[in-house]
Amino acid sequence: MASIVLSRRSLADIYFGPEGLGSVIVDDRGLYFVSRSGRMAPAFGFDNGTDNIVEGVARIVKDGKVGFVGAQLDQIVAPVWDFAFPFEQRVAQVCVGCVATPIFPGDEHKIMTGGRWGYINKRGKVIVPVVYDSRSLPPPEVAARRAVQ
Repeated sequence: MASIVLSRRSLADIYFGPEGLGSVIVDDRGLYFVSRSGRMAPAFGFDNGTDNIVEGVARIVKDGKVGFVGAQLDQIVAPVWDFAFPFEQRVAQVCVGCVATPIFPGDEHKIMTGGRWGYINKRGKVIVPVVYDSRSLPPPEVAARRAVQ
């Protein structure tokens, strides 16, 4: 895949939020985070835009896998998960084998179903094994206690 380079004029036209990130749509490649310096990362799309930065990180998608970057667009967690929720209490729920399923037939809104779930910390280390179904996964508070041990 060819590198993406934005002109200074294009950068000047981008709105940058409080974390210093903006977003652009790049032809058929999709939505990207962009920093003031022009650094870019493939963004996880959420609510008609890029994912929000939560606890200093945001989700990215590369080759259909989800990972995380920091506010400077440095990779925090490699994109290896089929899905990941944003971090909460220093942990993120991740899954392998889950799929996006419409809430109702034909609905644009989807939920993640199936697969195995667990938790990671901000270094990408699995702290609750990825062996649970979504209903039996311990709550984030349990994972957060393990994250600080």
